[in-house]
Amino acid sequence: MYSYQITDALGTTLIDDTSSKTIDISSLTKGIYIISIQQDNQVINKRLIIE
Repeated sequence: MYSYQITDALGTTLIDDTSSKTIDISSLTKGIYIISIQQDNQVINKRLIIE
């Protein structure tokens, strides 16, 4: 099980959820976002670009 958070370029949290299989980004418009995925004690931050 993991949790994830998607923020926009201004740092506003747009999605904050816990999921076991998929990450739904269908509600996001074109732009650059930061996705933070946390599992156990590890956190991975990646840039997410939607064109």
